[in-house]
Amino acid sequence: MNRNSDYINGKYKTVNISSPSELQALGNYVYVLLADDEPIVIGEGVKGRAKVLFPGFTIPSHIKAFTVAMATNLSNQTERIFITVDNKKEATRVETEIQNHFQFRSEKLDDKNLKLYRRRLEQLGIKEDKYSTIFLMPLILSTGSDVGTWRKILPYYEDIAPGFLDFVNNLFGGYYKPFSIK
Repeated sequence: MNRNSDYINGKYKTVNISSPSELQALGNYVYVLLADDEPIVIGEGVKGRAKVLFPGFTIPSHIKAFTVAMATNLSNQTERIFITVDNKKEATRVETEIQNHFQFRSEKLDDKNLKLYRRRLEQLGIKEDKYSTIFLMPLILSTGSDVGTWRKILPYYEDIAPGFLDFVNNLFGGYYKPFSIK
């Protein structure tokens, strides 16, 4: 039973989008990512804004990218829902309506990401290491703009904690293109 999925699909005009390239044809839309039927990400945008919901397509430069990657790796089933709307004003209204329905803003994104990170470590059977956690904070607490700097610092992290790069690629479980040091 997919109670939350059924609620959204029954209340709003949804479209099936199976690849990021199909987003370009949409005007304004609202997107929802359900992980095991629980809303993980709710947002609105135009064109490729929601490409972050598709594995292997993007680097973690979107504010919701870390959340999406962790939730995708932790869940048994994910569902991407796209709701078509007529304009930006309607997109904002629908996004707010869905967030309110699910009491979505009750947990800060930073707190959610830290919980997801720790659950992922547990899933992988990895004991939390303070250096790895500190090194990942720019992604866990990301506003999206920190990622470019983080990638530049990555070689230094690897020097300080050899194997960190392998740890990061394991953590993301193939959701992103593998990180490397150039």
